[in-house]
Amino acid sequence: MKRTDKKFVLVMVMTIVI
Repeated sequence: MKRTDKKFVLVMVMTIVI
């Protein structure tokens, strides 16, 4: 897993949660 991928996934998850 790339760091950029992890950050992107985190942003997507946060957007979905919010």
